[in-house]
Amino acid sequence: MLVGCPRCTKIFRVDESRMHQAVMAVCCSSCRSLFRITRPTEPLQPSPMASGELLPRILIAHESPAFCEAVRGILAAEPWEVAVCHDGIAALELLRTCDVAVALLDVALPGRYGFEICETLRSNPRTAGVKLLLFASIYDRTRYKRLPKTLYGADDYLEKHHIPDLLVDKVRKLLAPGDDVSAPAITVDGRIPALLSPQMTQEAVDETRALLKRGEEAETTASPATTDSMPEAHIKARRLSRIIASDIALYNQEAVEEGVRTGTFFTLLADDIAEGRALYQRRVADEIRSATNYLEEAFSDLIAKVRKELNL
Repeated sequence: MLVGCPRCTKIFRVDESRMHQAVMAVCCSSCRSLFRITRPTEPLQPSPMASGELLPRILIAHESPAFCEAVRGILAAEPWEVAVCHDGIAALELLRTCDVAVALLDVALPGRYGFEICETLRSNPRTAGVKLLLFASIYDRTRYKRLPKTLYGADDYLEKHHIPDLLVDKVRKLLAPGDDVSAPAITVDGRIPALLSPQMTQEAVDETRALLKRGEEAETTASPATTDSMPEAHIKARRLSRIIASDIALYNQEAVEEGVRTGTFFTLLADDIAEGRALYQRRVADEIRSATNYLEEAFSDLIAKVRKELNL
C-alpha cells in the first residue's frame, strides 16, 4: 500500500504482508519522522441493498482507530455502508477512486488536513458533489462559542463532543437535503429498514461522548516516556500540534489567509496561538518539548499549505 509521511509528504510503499499488527509506528525514510500507519481492511466493494440499490457509503477519516470504531458504532443502526481510513492522503485517494456519499473528515488529519481535502474535492468536477462534514477538535470550547465563518467548501461541521447526539441527523440531512432530519431519510423498497433504531438514549449518548473524550485525551497527552513508549509519545505530541493548528485555521480562515499574505500570521492570531502553546505545554512532557519543535512545525506546515492554496 502507499503511505504518505505527514511531515514531509513523501509517499512510499509498505509491504502489507509484513505488517503483523493492525497499527504500527514507522520511521519516514526521508525526514526520519515517526508516525503511525494502519493496516488496511478488505478493499471497498459495492454494498447492495435488499432492493438491489447501493447503500450510501459513509467515509470516516480520523487518525485514531478507536475513534473511528466509536463513530462507526453510532452509525451502525443506519442503512449505510461505513468505510474508514486514518490519514488525509488515503482519504483523498479513496474519495477520488470510490463512490462516497458523505465524508466525515477530521480537521487535523495527518498527511492532508481535512479542510485541504475539502478544497481539493470541490475543485474537481468528479468529486465536487461529495457531501463533506468536518470534525472539529475544539481544544478550547470556552473560546469558540461561534460557528466558523467559512468551511473551506465543506457542507457542515460538528464539534467532537456533539457527535453522539447530532451526527446521525446531520448525515441524514446531507443525504436527503430538505427532508425532516428527525425522521429516517433512507428507506428500502419504500419502507423504513428494520435495522433502523430510534435515537440513542441519553445514557448511550453520555457513554459514547465519554468514550470519545477519553480517546482524544489519550491520543494527545504525551506523558513522560520510557524508551519503549517514546515513539507513541511523540506521535501524540504531533497530533496535538496538528489539532491546535487546524482548529485555529477552521475558526479564523480570513485572519489566517491575511496573515499568510502579509507575513503577520503570528501577530494577527497572537491570542489563539498563545492559548495553543499553553495547552501544548500542559499536555506534553518537558523532555519531549525540549527535544522537539512539533507545535512550531505544525504552524509552519499550516502557513506553507495556505501559501500553496493562495498560489503565493
